[in-house]
Amino acid sequence: MTRALAGRCKVALVALFAAAQALAQADGGRAAKPRLAVLYFDVNSNDPEHQVLKKGLCEMLITDLSSDPSLTVVERNRLEEVLAELDLQQSSKVDPQTAQKIGKLLGAQYLVMGSVNVLKGSGRLDGKVVNVTTSVVTGAMQPLKDGDVFEAEARLAEKLGQVLARLDARDAPPPRKPQGRLSLENAVKYSQALDALDKKDKKTAKEKLQLVVKAQPDFMLATLELDRLMK
Repeated sequence: MTRALAGRCKVALVALFAAAQALAQADGGRAAKPRLAVLYFDVNSNDPEHQVLKKGLCEMLITDLSSDPSLTVVERNRLEEVLAELDLQQSSKVDPQTAQKIGKLLGAQYLVMGSVNVLKGSGRLDGKVVNVTTSVVTGAMQPLKDGDVFEAEARLAEKLGQVLARLDARDAPPPRKPQGRLSLENAVKYSQALDALDKKDKKTAKEKLQLVVKAQPDFMLATLELDRLMK
């Protein structure tokens, strides 16, 4: 082998090694992507019908937070499975110790939990991010104005996304424009549809979703869920 050929081989090997290292680092970055679980929020309201709001709000937060490619977000049906394992499906509130247990069973590094406070169509959403390992809590709040649940949820999701970005020392994703609005009344119907689906009652779910889509056709989550049921 000539000296020139040996030199070229050495350069090629160095380049190959560098490419392998870069690929390994990229794989490692993907493996380290934080896993997030959204738990059901506590609902504080004088109207018992509002308790089901926790399901609709959970699904909306999961959808919005999943838009951040830096996160892996646990699906709501997996949360339902863990709650069933722990016999907590009928519980209206979850204490911090149980929340930590749920987080570990879901394999989550972070939890999003909080409360919905409703009074005569107005109120407030209080959310917090909990580090499952350290139990460190960081909170965010969003008023519920004019009964528009989707607007309040979207703004809360944006704030929680910023909290998560700070905790991971990265840039927050750009804010998303809310797609449609959702009145408190229709948020309850949407949540009732999800609850019916959890109970395998597709007929009731379809009826509730049809009412929501008819009243607010720009609320895409209900439209997409209804499309899935109609297939």
